[in-house]
Amino acid sequence: MLIAILVNIFAFFVFLFVVWKRLKEDYSAENVFSLCFITALGLTLGYFTAKLFAPGYWFWLEVLGILLGFMFLAIKKGLKFYETIEALFIAFLTWFGIYWLFLFIQTPAITSFLATLLIACFIVLFYLLDANYKDFTWYKSGKIGFSGLVTAGLFFLSRSAIASLFPFMLSFSGKSEVYLSAATSFIIFLLVYNLARE
Repeated sequence: MLIAILVNIFAFFVFLFVVWKRLKEDYSAENVFSLCFITALGLTLGYFTAKLFAPGYWFWLEVLGILLGFMFLAIKKGLKFYETIEALFIAFLTWFGIYWLFLFIQTPAITSFLATLLIACFIVLFYLLDANYKDFTWYKSGKIGFSGLVTAGLFFLSRSAIASLFPFMLSFSGKSEVYLSAATSFIIFLLVYNLARE
């Protein structure tokens, strides 16, 4: 338990660094760290709410907590939606990747190995897209946010596909996971379409 807490503390500092690095040019350090702390608080509240009331939906309640924290601060501080949500997505993905790697090292299992590998692939994909998206001729707007949204859309689409085959994996909410993840992926790709047209 203590090791898991220490790993999460380390992952949180990595999360802070990733968000700060991506947003430092546009926002003050105070706003960046406020964003990090309030979304991390939202994740924590989502986790404990799930533990008390809906253990099977811990992933979704954590996501909801993150989004509520983000929306609160975005409205209060006037943060730009796409670039901020992109920074948060890759930072939280890195946090989850570190934690899944810890789980695999602690108790080697095929599920934790595949989860770590899949997250690593999405992180690599994000940075590849981030380095090249402005060269895509069909992406006319060239605006920031493309890399994060596409990676997030594919992330949730993969959750839907995997849940249809393995509905009882650790972070899945049974058969409803297929529909929740597919719907989330669809909404995200609609945002990509909208961003491309702006």
